[in-house]
Amino acid sequence: MSLLETVDWDDIRESSSGHFCFLDSEKSPTPEDQVKIVRDLGEVLPDYDVAQYFGSQPTIFDDYDHLTVAIDEQSSGVVGLVACRWMSVDQDPFLYIWTAMLGHAWQRSGLFMQMVTSHLENIDSIRGIPTTVATKTYNPAVYSILRRVSSLVEGATLYPEIPQTQQPQAMESTARRVAEVVCPSLAIEFDVGRVVGGQGVLAPDFFPGMPFSTDPDVHDHFAKCVTRDDQILCVLDLSPRARSQLVGVISDRLASAGTGKP
Repeated sequence: MSLLETVDWDDIRESSSGHFCFLDSEKSPTPEDQVKIVRDLGEVLPDYDVAQYFGSQPTIFDDYDHLTVAIDEQSSGVVGLVACRWMSVDQDPFLYIWTAMLGHAWQRSGLFMQMVTSHLENIDSIRGIPTTVATKTYNPAVYSILRRVSSLVEGATLYPEIPQTQQPQAMESTARRVAEVVCPSLAIEFDVGRVVGGQGVLAPDFFPGMPFSTDPDVHDHFAKCVTRDDQILCVLDLSPRARSQLVGVISDRLASAGTGKP
């Protein structure tokens, strides 16, 4: 049976390639369904060590606060996943993007941004968009997506600024506060955003190599500043106006960029 039928989803939406299925924090997939999700993602990302990523975090599906999977209409398999967790610094909540994956055949199709938009719409309806959204990544394409969002949404500011190596004081201060919660035991070079060993402690063999970004300055920054074991800490600061516009802007300007089909 398809995960569409075996999981008690909180929300199911049609996508251009199948369905987006959403779970809130009160629920998580059964162990059997978790195995299927990991197996399906491994099949659409055969050169990535998906099993190592999830195996190194055995309670990850229970620890997610919000989970969205993309289920392909033809295969009924999971071809994408995005998941977040709420954290807080000095009682100020922020949203941490914990996991984001999409099968090779669906990349550059528009499906990823459609999935993210669906995910954020559900979060917005439940709890609202926070002032701060953060993630850590070895993938320069992830940073490029966040930079596009920050350029489109008035009142959105992204840390780190690339190619600068001296960051605005206010954003570096926010990044330091976020890092105290997200990676308290790891060294960080805040001038460039490098989390030393951030990928190595999580899943050192997940990536077969550094993914490519079509933004030359971003790709060069990652290639110069991180090793295979490192990540870049990314922090998106949102003004009240930006928070109210974020989902709509992404939906209008990014999610419509492709068909979502491989």
